[in-house]
Amino acid sequence: MVFSLILYIHVLACLLWVFFKLEETWIPAVDFIYAKTALFEEDFAKQYLSMCYHAIMVFGLNEVAPRAVIEIVVIIVMMIISAMVNAFIFGEMAVLVQEMDKKDIEFQESLDNANTAMHSLEIPDRIQDDIREYLMSVNEYKTQQNEMQEFMGSISPSLKKKVEKYIFFVAINQNSLMVKILKNQNNLDQINKLKYKKMNHMYLYNKIIKQKDLSIGAINLFNFMVNTMTIRFEEPESRILKQNDNRSENNFMFFIERGECIVQINDKDKMRNKSKRVRTLYPGDYFGEIAFLYDSKRSTSVTSTNYTTLGKISEKEIFNMFERYPFLRDELVKRTIRYDDDLKIFLESALKTIDYLHNVPEDTINKIIFSMTFAKFDKGSKIF
Repeated sequence: MVFSLILYIHVLACLLWVFFKLEETWIPAVDFIYAKTALFEEDFAKQYLSMCYHAIMVFGLNEVAPRAVIEIVVIIVMMIISAMVNAFIFGEMAVLVQEMDKKDIEFQESLDNANTAMHSLEIPDRIQDDIREYLMSVNEYKTQQNEMQEFMGSISPSLKKKVEKYIFFVAINQNSLMVKILKNQNNLDQINKLKYKKMNHMYLYNKIIKQKDLSIGAINLFNFMVNTMTIRFEEPESRILKQNDNRSENNFMFFIERGECIVQINDKDKMRNKSKRVRTLYPGDYFGEIAFLYDSKRSTSVTSTNYTTLGKISEKEIFNMFERYPFLRDELVKRTIRYDDDLKIFLESALKTIDYLHNVPEDTINKIIFSMTFAKFDKGSKIF
């Protein structure tokens, strides 16, 4: 549009010069007091710049003082055309500005509606502040997720899979465990010994490969993993995993592509439904692996705190991955040993007070902890 506008001004300047040059009676405003002008004898640069200046005046529908009849006719025509061009340009600009502000306007309307509703319901000020803070904090993620869902729904399944592979490839590269695995030469040797299908979509990963300077082994590993993932969208406060649920009820391990989740564990003393937050998970983090490592129930509850995009891996794909990359399972087990939530520390301490468990490997202690089921008994109840 900018180039078109410059070209239009140039054409107007040239036409003005052609018609002013015919009779050379026209006098620019700067020379009115002299009743004559030397512009027609000036050098080309000054003539051109003067015509450009007066072309802008015509474009803005300002006075340029034509004298001859043909000059008047030409200026009238130019001003009519310029008026239409002006209307088109400013109309387009108004549409663009309106589109740019559309999301902000929609959000402001929703915030105004919320304020009106809260005022009508006479909700306490403290709760009103919490609601406004929540609406403002989730607005950006909500917009992104809605756009993502609309976008994914509008493309073909094959293109959707390519997009999923790319965004999950980015997420995995943010994971600290994967970085650690790739720093181990033995792991890389195992990866490179395996056979892989030829990747037809290597171009999907070129940007990340250059940024991270990934080896062929790393690319093959990550590509294998992203091929096992499918996308899942969650809203704020969605319960993704629930502590003590059977694995069969939600048979997946998850990677976070966008958003945040919190990990919660029931109180270690009272074992009631009240949960304690133990950590926050961010893009690149994973959860849900313990149930597959130890064939146990879910050890924690995981809840989204914002609009969240996840990559989920099914049970079949997880065990296939563990079989193909045994070091991946080993590294996950090592990570679980270092988990330091209150419940795990409490159970670990309790188990180590038992004499015949003193020299038991940490992995075995972990397996016992995560295989435990909890039960409550009233006073005087028979346990055995």
